[in-house]
Amino acid sequence: MSKQSGRYKPKLERFRRTGKRSHLLYYLPVFNAVSGERMGVLADLSLGGLLIVGHQRQAIGEQLRVRIEGEKGSRLAGEIGLTVDAEVRWSAQDVNPSYFATGMRFLSIDEQMQQHIEEILHRLGHGGD
Repeated sequence: MSKQSGRYKPKLERFRRTGKRSHLLYYLPVFNAVSGERMGVLADLSLGGLLIVGHQRQAIGEQLRVRIEGEKGSRLAGEIGLTVDAEVRWSAQDVNPSYFATGMRFLSIDEQMQQHIEEILHRLGHGGD
């Protein structure tokens, strides 16, 4: 994976996102909603999926229920929360070799969930590419 202009570019073109990506001003914690384990932080978000940066490589093809929430004690705590089923599309060492970047695709998003994601993007993002 290479990094150009601050954007991750997976080597495999078939995993290319089709939705608009928003680079976030806040890096929210991301948890495995079933185990409660912290997976890393949310690096970017779109209506189609998300990018997590964490200490562990995730298994490609693995399906997980993930939870994104505001940091406890922050002004975003309780205001931002999203639990969604997602599939790991790719996972590779980050530009910082201490971390792994993982791209995940949402599995089933209804209209209400899309609106909720758009609200989160509006609160946290500053536009897309």
